[in-house]
Amino acid sequence: VLQMENGARITFNDPRRFGAMLWTRRDPLAHPLLRHLGPEPLDDVFDGGYLWSRSRGRRAPVKGFIMDGRIVVGVGNIYASEALYRAGIDPRRAAGRVSRQRYGN
Repeated sequence: VLQMENGARITFNDPRRFGAMLWTRRDPLAHPLLRHLGPEPLDDVFDGGYLWSRSRGRRAPVKGFIMDGRIVVGVGNIYASEALYRAGIDPRRAAGRVSRQRYGN
């Protein structure tokens, strides 16, 4: 619980225990827990070309690849399954074997 000067309280409650609250005076993206994270899915740098370039040489299944926070953040099981279904990509296919065109779908 953070108590603000105006009396308001901010409560951090994470029952699934995935979150963290970090306090820093420096650039937060330089923090060791954050600096290796990929872009947000709605970020301008995130597109099919980005995914294709990051997937080169990868043999792991594409579903795990797009769920990897070092590749893109915030893509969980349901989002990954839905995106791959809509793109017509078998989730078991090696990430590096998906075409650039398919990543753009």
